[in-house]
Amino acid sequence: MTRLSEFLDMGGYAHFIWPSYAVVAVVMLGLLIISQRELRTAQRDLDALDAPEEAQ
Repeated sequence: MTRLSEFLDMGGYAHFIWPSYAVVAVVMLGLLIISQRELRTAQRDLDALDAPEEAQ
């Protein structure tokens, strides 16, 4: 149990390291969400370009 406590303490720098990990996780999650939205938008645009035009 002491090894886990030492790991989580990060040599006394835990109050800097763990929030940094949290910020990185939030940024990565945000980038994932934005990328998925942009992919859906691009796919819709591509599908609209590929669709045969209706006869007028």
